[in-house]
Amino acid sequence: MSETAESDAHGQTRNLLVGSAIALLTVSIWGGWIVGTRYAVKTPLQPQDIALLRFSVPALLLAPYWIRMRVVPAGVSFGTIALITAGAGLPFYLAIAFGLQMAPASHGGMLLPGTMPLFVALIGLFLLGDRFGWRRGTGFVLIAIGGAGIGGWTIISDGIEGAWRGHLLFLAGAFLWAVYTHAFRASGLRAQEAVGILSVWSLLLLGLVYMIIGDTGLFRASWVDIGTQLLLQGFVSGLIALTTYGLAVERLGASGAAAFAALVPVIVTLLGIPVLGEVPDLPTVLAAACVCTGVFLASGVVSPARPR
Repeated sequence: MSETAESDAHGQTRNLLVGSAIALLTVSIWGGWIVGTRYAVKTPLQPQDIALLRFSVPALLLAPYWIRMRVVPAGVSFGTIALITAGAGLPFYLAIAFGLQMAPASHGGMLLPGTMPLFVALIGLFLLGDRFGWRRGTGFVLIAIGGAGIGGWTIISDGIEGAWRGHLLFLAGAFLWAVYTHAFRASGLRAQEAVGILSVWSLLLLGLVYMIIGDTGLFRASWVDIGTQLLLQGFVSGLIALTTYGLAVERLGASGAAAFAALVPVIVTLLGIPVLGEVPDLPTVLAAACVCTGVFLASGVVSPARPR
C-alpha cells in the first residue's frame, strides 16, 4: 500500500472512531431526554409549550448561521428543508410528546431508538439504492432481534391499556427521524446550519399550532419546571444533541450514525442498576448484548478501510 493510500486508510479509521464517540454522546443525551419529556408532559406544560422551549434556544443561539444561509439556503431545495424540518423539527417532536402522554417513557425508550436505525436502513436500501456488506447487514438484523426482544418484553410485562396509541406515535417519530437523517445527509448543510434552520421553521409552524389549539400551560407552570425544560429541551437536547448527531452523520453516514440509536434502551437499562436498583433479567441482558453487537457491526467501525 502506498504512503498516500495508507494515510487515507488511517484517516478513515480515525474519522470512524471520532464519529462513534460523538454518536455515543448523542444517544446518552437522548436517554435523559426521553425521561425528561415524560416528566414534562405531566406538568401544566402542554406539548406545544415544551416544543417552544426546545426550538427557541437553538434558533436564537444559531441565528448567525441561519441568517447568513437564509431559511431556504441557496442550492438546497425547499422540499429538502421541509423534510429536514418534519424529520427533526416540530412534527417529530409533537409525535413524541403526545406519545409520551399516552405511553410510559420506558416504552418510548425502547420503540423510538430501537426502530430508528431500521427505518434509516430500509429507506436507504429501497428508496436510495444503498448497499450494505455482510457485516453491516448482520448488524441491522441483530439490532432488529435485540430491539424486538427488549421492547416486546417491556411492553408485554407493563401491559398498560391504551398505550398502543403512544406506540404508533413513537413509530411515526422513528420514521420521521429516519427521513431527517437522509435529508440532512443529502442537503450538504453543516450540522449547525441545519439545526438553526429547522428550529426557525419549527417556531413558524408552532405559531399556527397555537392559533389552532389556543391553549398554553406556560402561565400555570412553575419557574422551576420552565427553567428545567428550557435547559434540557432547548440547550442539551435541542442544540447539543441535534448538532452532535449531525456531526456523527457527517462522519459515519446516515445508517452508521443511526445504528447507535439502538443503544438508548441499553443505556437506560444499565443506568437503572445503580440509580434505581433495577437488575435486568436474563432475556433483557441477552437482548441488550444482541443490540450492542449489532450496533458495533452496523456502525461500520469494523468494516475494512479502503483507500480512495
